[in-house]
Amino acid sequence: MNVVTAEESSVIRLALVGCDYLTGLGLSHILAGAPFLQIVGAVEKAQDALQLPGVGPLHLVLVEAGMGKAEAIRTCAELAAFPQSPRVVMLGNFDEQTTGELIMAGAAAILTPAGVTGDLPAILRVVHQGGVLIPGARGYPSAGAEESNETRRFKDSYARLSVRECAVANGIAEGLSNADLGRRLQLSEASIKVAVSQVMIKVGVRNRVQLAVLATKAQSN
Repeated sequence: MNVVTAEESSVIRLALVGCDYLTGLGLSHILAGAPFLQIVGAVEKAQDALQLPGVGPLHLVLVEAGMGKAEAIRTCAELAAFPQSPRVVMLGNFDEQTTGELIMAGAAAILTPAGVTGDLPAILRVVHQGGVLIPGARGYPSAGAEESNETRRFKDSYARLSVRECAVANGIAEGLSNADLGRRLQLSEASIKVAVSQVMIKVGVRNRVQLAVLATKAQSN
């Protein structure tokens, strides 16, 4: 009998579609540097995505949507049709109508290429845990060579959090659910929900992805 260790169970198994573009952006290198991500497959063509679940348990598929609207929507629908389907994360620039069609086809999250490079591992971890949908580029602080005023404001707010509030934010960055956070901090799940909302208000972010990215950046500095 195979025994799965706690460390192995916390690893997010990820497959890539559209590898040439992703590699060109340097995203493959960034993803490979995240210890909680394991890249288990990579294909260049969208139709090959159907073969990806054959590599074993698969949690996320990151799809570079330069393939075109119709093929991107078809890829989402086909992956979502699997009995134990992975969560599909689309990377591309979409208009409002296409965004809606991708959601209906089964996309768990939609990211724009601009600004996600450094933040992508943290974003993927939160998407894996909570199914967060990001329809535009401003759903999280951008990662650019020059730090924006908004990101600096987020970091200043984070620095003023209490020890307990930092523990909540760091848990979100680790991809913990409210139930997991409750067990770690010995609080009820209802109390954790309130605490998470209070932390987001205090630092001025709108969702768990923003909070996760902010906490990850603060820990790395």
